[in-house]
Amino acid sequence: MDLLRQPPELDFSSTNGLAESWRKIGKWKQSMQLYLDLAMKTKSDEEKCTTFLYLIGTEGREIFNTFNLGEQKLQNLIDAFDNYC
Repeated sequence: MDLLRQPPELDFSSTNGLAESWRKIGKWKQSMQLYLDLAMKTKSDEEKCTTFLYLIGTEGREIFNTFNLGEQKLQNLIDAFDNYC
């Protein structure tokens, strides 16, 4: 586990629009979930959300800043991005 590679920063750019980018990002979401399950198994949901926001990149954090989420849960965060895109 010492050599576990984190997912790359997410690239939201696409010539076909944001919704198409997010669909293609399904692999990234899967990689992120696997990373969180392996590297952060014992961490809190808040810590997982922080890691998700770090790895999603600058553009993803700009999008996140437009959300009005209540309790910060990882699934709520992923759902918010799904709905936004």
